[in-house]
Amino acid sequence: MHDIIEKNLNKSIELEVRAGKLITVYKSTIHSILPNKLIVTNPLENQKTALIKHGTGLKLVILEENILFTFDAQAERPHFKGKLSLLTLNLQEREEQTQKRDSYRVPTEQFPINVKIPSRTGAIVSNGVCIELSEGGMMSNIDQRLPSGGIVGISFKLPEDPHLYDIMGEAKRVVQVSHRNKTEYRTGFNFYTIPAKVRDNIVKYVFRQQQNLIRSGLMLGTQKK
Repeated sequence: MHDIIEKNLNKSIELEVRAGKLITVYKSTIHSILPNKLIVTNPLENQKTALIKHGTGLKLVILEENILFTFDAQAERPHFKGKLSLLTLNLQEREEQTQKRDSYRVPTEQFPINVKIPSRTGAIVSNGVCIELSEGGMMSNIDQRLPSGGIVGISFKLPEDPHLYDIMGEAKRVVQVSHRNKTEYRTGFNFYTIPAKVRDNIVKYVFRQQQNLIRSGLMLGTQKK
């Protein structure tokens, strides 16, 4: 079993299920590890157990030290342990993929954002929150699905910063995220060229947030060699 999976036992992970062009992301937790299999908590969708059919192919997604690990898996039939609904995943032999981000992105305090989508009848506004931020872009949860590659305007205020920032960006990755009682769209944005002062303020915020996470034990610091 890959050591990344073992390190994330009893921790939060994501399951990506694709149906045609639609990708749905579910929150789950690794419950136990077996040879070539994982037992995870069966995710919820609209306060009900998500229907992931036997034989469904999916991806197990783990974020570890700023690197995104994905593992191909196949779902077996769900079962119960007491009142806990569990799902068995058969891990495929295909080697995991890793994706390292260009800019160091850190979890944020989930501040609100407004996304303006140009249209022939005027801008459509989608509301949401930023969940991760770097000097080059952000990851957000918003209330509308955007086309991948779409150009938008993003407005937000950083925590404890009175300035309103308006930045042009491009939607790069859009997936549907099912929570207990609602559906959102996790959307990654790449920022276009932004003023140096704005970039400096974002970098300062990201650095402060990183230090706060290190002090609280939620992120590992860089070790000196």
